[in-house]
Formats: sequence, C-alpha cells, structure tokens
Amino acid sequence: SYGGAAGEQSLLETTVIAFAPAVVFSTMHYMMLRGFYALEDTKTPFYLQIFLVAINIGLAFALTPLVAPRYVAAVLAGIFTLTYAIGTVAAIAILSKRIGRIVDKDTAVFLVKLTIITAITGVLGWLITVFFPGAEGRLRDALTAVAVLSASVVVYFALARVWGIQELEQMLRVIKKRKRV
Repeated sequence: SYGGAAGEQSLLETTVIAFAPAVVFSTMHYMMLRGFYALEDTKTPFYLQIFLVAINIGLAFALTPLVAPRYVAAVLAGIFTLTYAIGTVAAIAILSKRIGRIVDKDTAVFLVKLTIITAITGVLGWLITVFFPGAEGRLRDALTAVAVLSASVVVYFALARVWGIQELEQMLRVIKKRKRV
C-alpha cells in the first residue's frame, strides 16, 4: 500500500539508479550476441554468458558481505550493470575480430556524448528529487515526478542539440510530422 516504504525511498532510488545503465548495456550486449547468431555461432554467446554469470556471482559473493543488508539490493544492481558493461565490451571485441570494426570513431564519439548528456540529466533529476519543495505525500510525489520528467526532457534535448547529436533531432522531426498527420 501507499507509504509502505516510507523512509526507505533513498534506498529504492539508489537501486533504480544503479540498475538504469544496465538497460543500455544489456540491450547493447544482446544486440552484439545477435551478430554471433547471424554467423551461426551459438557457442561464443554461450561461453560469454557463462563468463558473465561467473563475474556476477563472484562479485556478489565478494561485495555483498561488505555492506549493510539494507544496501545489498543497490550493490547487486551495480554488479549487474558492471557485468553487462563487461559483457558488452567483450562481445564487441570478439565480434569485431570476426567481422571487422563495429564501433568506429563517430560511433564512439556519439556514445561518449550520449553518456555525458544522460549523466547530466540523471544528476539533474536526482537534484530535483532531493531539493523539490512543496507539499507532502502523494501530491509532492506527483509534482516531483512531473518536475523531474519535464526538466529532464528539456535538458536532455537541449544538450543533444548543443552537442550536435543528429539522431535525436531526427527523432523529433519524425514526432512532429506524426503530430501533423
């Protein structure tokens, strides 16, 4: 029920923040695995997954005893993110040896810019949740969510425009065209 985690929001927020980059890394990782499948190679993804499971389990056993029980979920989320980051880099490296360079200079620059913009936007969202004044309870939660979402979208697209990330501009053009139809 509402309020069941009262006083524990920061732990939940930390866990979600630690999980968030895993969405990007796991997506990239599984996209790279599709490259192996296209080459009719199912062994490499299998061994790569075994490697990642070993890292995940090893880090979980090594790191979770070092933190208080209330922080275990956040640590496990961070480990999951780190594991998929390692898996993504490993899959790209292995696949690149087979089919040629996958990540060229332009792609690397794009990914660095996107990472920095996402980090800035994430920090902004976090700062809003920490310092948002106003009502208590559900009203404050709703207002905070609207403020975070609104500010994040505006800042994200503004930074993307300033840094010349054309892919986001193209997406906005498609959305504008659909609105007119």
